[in-house]
Amino acid sequence: MSFQQIKQQGTHYWRVFIWMVTAYYKQEKSAFWIIQLLMGLAVILSLAWVLGLIAGLNYLSDPDYLSQYGVSFLNDFFKMPLPVWIVLLSLAGMAGAAISFLSFHVGVRSVIRFQLSLIKDIFATIQDENNHRWIQVVDDEPLANTNQIIKMSVQMTGLVARRLARMLIPLITFIISFVALLKLDAQLLSLMIPLAVFYIIGLYFINRHAARTQVILKGLSKKTQQSLSNLIKIVLNRQISHEDVVREKLPESEYEAFSDYRYKRRLAEIHVTWLNTFFLVLGSAVIILSVDFTDKSTFDWMHLIYFIVALRYAGSGLQQMASATVSFSRFLPEVELVYALLSGESNQFEKKQKKIKEEFSGCIFFLSTQFSECLIAEAILKNTYTDNTAIPLDDFSQYIELENYNQDIWVYSDKPTQFKQTVRKYSDHIHYVLIETNGHLKTFQNIQEFLEEFEPGNFQKHKNQSLVLDDDEM
Repeated sequence: MSFQQIKQQGTHYWRVFIWMVTAYYKQEKSAFWIIQLLMGLAVILSLAWVLGLIAGLNYLSDPDYLSQYGVSFLNDFFKMPLPVWIVLLSLAGMAGAAISFLSFHVGVRSVIRFQLSLIKDIFATIQDENNHRWIQVVDDEPLANTNQIIKMSVQMTGLVARRLARMLIPLITFIISFVALLKLDAQLLSLMIPLAVFYIIGLYFINRHAARTQVILKGLSKKTQQSLSNLIKIVLNRQISHEDVVREKLPESEYEAFSDYRYKRRLAEIHVTWLNTFFLVLGSAVIILSVDFTDKSTFDWMHLIYFIVALRYAGSGLQQMASATVSFSRFLPEVELVYALLSGESNQFEKKQKKIKEEFSGCIFFLSTQFSECLIAEAILKNTYTDNTAIPLDDFSQYIELENYNQDIWVYSDKPTQFKQTVRKYSDHIHYVLIETNGHLKTFQNIQEFLEEFEPGNFQKHKNQSLVLDDDEM
């Protein structure tokens, strides 16, 4: 891949990212800021619990230690009976956990509303008479693919939006913790730079692997489902023994590869957790080892503990941000489907340049397996084939009875028997017959030739079976 292609792809992904974030924020602005408030309060209470315990333990060993901070509240607080301030700190920690849970609940309700809004926008796009570009995204199997986008892609877009909406507080936490680390000991922090470089490199490969896994998984999904459906039919009809099915046919279904990639997709965020754990463990080891080169008699161990606490919060914020970016990479193909359908813009779905709009004129009869729904048929015709009027087959008999009716018209259907009967009845009015089967287009200018050659039963055998593997894994 050339640098220019990488740049174009990056620009496109950035537009997808900005679209999703902007769409969510416009729809759920109030909920977004409530989530940030709750998350911020949860972090503050959690920090109060941790630092309170450290300060309290230090106070128990040295009552004069806290005086150096010049905060009278600290001395007054820890002068209370031990059970009292322990209970208060514990309540702060538990309150932080409860508020964090509440922020998740608010986020889930917010995302469900966002998903409903996306579905509403998709329906509006499909019914827009002046916009047919959405069919480019689903034109191989329109009904099945549109259903899959609404069922799964919208849900995954909501999942990613929820993760990204929770990035602000971790980002602020990371920045504050990083500043605290600089103030506590910039020289000690500099020892972490090599580990940070490896962390960034590792995160890049995790994101890249997550995106590729999702693309491969999506490609395997249909094939695996089709193969499993065929195997079930074979077993139900007792065509061969189940032992032979398991030994010979099941490996060909690629079920094992599909399952493997499904687990790999789930492991993406676990890899982030591992990476973050390695960073914190190795970082703590480097910090502790660095103490060996200092004068231990004058070393401030509480200073080191505060440094490790700040490092822990910086690492936690970094992990949450990394998990959000991995989530975006992991479900980017699904988010892009929603973006492409609503905007008509995508790297993956370029408009087919079929030079046939100028080739056909007059009354065109078009039979296709994809024309089961009027909006799908009209969108396909308007986007790819013609700018002329398009009507369903059932309306044609009434249409030609109109005075001065337009002879430049496309008549569509997915019912082969009725289609052939209508062609025979109105053959004098028809200029061309087009038959589309599984992406292959056949043209008949000689209507009699079509009537002699076309067999409705054979057309039915080629009808697509829209089978998409249900994937509810989040």
